[in-house]
Amino acid sequence: MPNTPPKDRRQSPDRRDDRARRKHSESRVLCIEVCRSTLKAVIVTRQEKSGAFHVETSTKVWRHEATRLGTELGSRELTVALKEFVAEGRLAGCRAAFTLNCDACVTRSTSGAKQVVEQELTSLGERSQLYLSLGPGPKALSVHRTPIDARHEHGLVTVANEQTVSSLATAAEAAGLRLEVVESSIVSVARLLDRMGVATDAPTAMVILDEDRFDLGVCYQGIPLLEVRPTAAATAEEFGPVVSDYHKRLLRYCNRLHGLGSAKLDKLLLIGQRDEVESATRSLDDQSAKFETEGFEIGDLGPDWQVDPESLDSEMTGALGLALRCSEPSAQRNGPNLMEDYLARVKTPLMPIVLRALSPVGAVLAASLALALWNAGLRTEVDQLDSEYLRLRPVQLESMALGKSLRSTESMQENLAQLGDALPRPSLFTVMTRVRQCLPSDVWINHFALSDYERVDLRGDSYTEGGVYDFVSYLGKAPGVSETALKATGAGQSPQGPTTSFDVQFDLTTTKAFASPPEKSRG
Repeated sequence: MPNTPPKDRRQSPDRRDDRARRKHSESRVLCIEVCRSTLKAVIVTRQEKSGAFHVETSTKVWRHEATRLGTELGSRELTVALKEFVAEGRLAGCRAAFTLNCDACVTRSTSGAKQVVEQELTSLGERSQLYLSLGPGPKALSVHRTPIDARHEHGLVTVANEQTVSSLATAAEAAGLRLEVVESSIVSVARLLDRMGVATDAPTAMVILDEDRFDLGVCYQGIPLLEVRPTAAATAEEFGPVVSDYHKRLLRYCNRLHGLGSAKLDKLLLIGQRDEVESATRSLDDQSAKFETEGFEIGDLGPDWQVDPESLDSEMTGALGLALRCSEPSAQRNGPNLMEDYLARVKTPLMPIVLRALSPVGAVLAASLALALWNAGLRTEVDQLDSEYLRLRPVQLESMALGKSLRSTESMQENLAQLGDALPRPSLFTVMTRVRQCLPSDVWINHFALSDYERVDLRGDSYTEGGVYDFVSYLGKAPGVSETALKATGAGQSPQGPTTSFDVQFDLTTTKAFASPPEKSRG
C-alpha cells in the first residue's frame, strides 16, 4: 500500500501561506540578567492560540578579558555573546530587556509623604554623580513612584553609568534585538518574590549570590526597600559574618526611611545556584540565631506560565522577574527603566524629522535644478563644439585628401608586391652552381641549407685559413648574393691533415616567384 501523507486537520484560517514568514519576533522576548561574567537568559514565547507563556532558560559566559561592562572591550564581548544567543535561538528582531546587578547600577528607595519623597529623590539624583564605583563619566538616572495612598508614595531611583547603558543598547542593536527595558536586578527579584507570595507580611532580607560576590537587599510587598553591596573584600567565604554584622543596620535603615515601625527582619532568602546556596548556608550555621535562613525555590508563576520549577535554579530569579515585566501589561511600569533616560538623551531632534518629511519635495526641486544646470552646461558645450568644428574644418578637408592619397599609395604598393611575387625565383641548382663557382681548390662544403629561397647557410672546411677568407670574398662578389657574413671559424682534422671549419651565411637578392614555394632543401 503506498504511503500517503497525513491529512492536515487545521482550519483554513489557521494555515499559513507558503510565501508568508513566521512572525516569531512579535511574540518572543529575551530577558537577560547581566552578572559579573555570565548572562542568565530567559526566553518567553507567547502561544498564539492559548495565550500562555512558554519559558526557556540559558546561560552563557560573556566576560573574558574586560574589566567591566562600560568599556569598549566589554561592549565587544557582550555583543559577541548576544549574537550567539540570537543565532542559537533564532531571535533576530525580538524584543530584549536587561537587568543589572550592583556592579553596574545602584538602586535607592524612600517612602513617606509625597513632598518628602520628592525632596529625597531630588537629593539622590544630585548625589548620583558621586557614585564612583559605577565608573567615571556622567550617570544615567531613572525614577519610579508607586502611590501608597492619597498623600504617601514610594520612590525608587536607579543609577547607572551612561556608558554602560549605551554599551547595552549598542550590543543589542548589533545583535539584531530591540532593547526596551534596562532595570536593576533587585527590582526584578522583588517583583518575582511578590508573585510567589514571599515577603508580603513582613520585610524579608535576601542575598543574591554571584560567583564569589554577593549583594544584600530587603524587599516588602514587591517593593525593594534597600540594596547593599558589601566591600570588595567581602567574598562569599565571609558571607556569614558580613550578613550578621549588617542585620541591625538593615533593620534600622528600613524603619527610618520606610516607617516600618515594629516590623522585624528575621527571614533571609538565599538566591543563586544550588551549590552557591549550599555553601552560603554552611557559612551561616553559626549566625543562624539572627535570621531564619532558607534557599529560595522558584514555584508556580500562574496558570498562564508554562514553567518547570524543578528544572530552574533560583539563579534565574532576576531574569524571570524581568520576564514578568516584559510579558504582562500590568507589570510593564513596575520599576525604573534606564532606557527612558537613554532614549531621552539620544532622541532625534525635530529638525531632522522635518527635513525627512520635506525630503521628497526637496528631492524633486533639487533634481529639477540639477537638470536645468546640466542642460545649460550641455548647451554651452555644444556651442563650443560647433565653433571648434568650424575652426577644424580645413584641417578635416586636408586630412581627407591625405587619406585618399594614402589609400592610393597603399594600392600601388600592393600592386608592386604582387609584381614582385610574380618574378621568377632562382632554382636550387642555380644557387648551388654559384656557390660551387666561388669555392677555391682547397675548400669544400659539408652542409648547405636554403630557407624560403631567401637565405643560405653553409658549413664547410678548408686546408688553409686563407682559403676560407677567399671563399667569403668570392661569394660576396657573386651576382644575386648580398649580406655575406662569416659567422664562425674553428680548427678541425681530416685524414689528410688539419683543417679550418667555417660557417657562412648570405641572402639572395631575388624575390619569390611562386605562391606556394617548393619544400626547403637541405644540403
